[in-house]
Amino acid sequence: MIEGGLKCPVETDLRRDIWLKLMGNISFNPISALTGATMAEIARDPHTRRLVVSMMEETLAVARALGSEPEISLERRLAAASGDGKEST
Repeated sequence: MIEGGLKCPVETDLRRDIWLKLMGNISFNPISALTGATMAEIARDPHTRRLVVSMMEETLAVARALGSEPEISLERRLAAASGDGKEST
């Protein structure tokens, strides 16, 4: 996959990465399905952004309770979703 030009890092904590992915899925997917908005639109609108932050904070609380700590701040995750950051998941 690397030879084909894809990023393929070997992850040592897959559970952390799954929680990181879930943070986005659990918040952006239902809002997008209900509003028809893109991730960038959701992240840029102050009302939906607050809702996303609340949902992500709750997801992080569950992850922490189960012993996982995704290594990304909510602001960085939202910046990635809005197109203002480099990371996307």
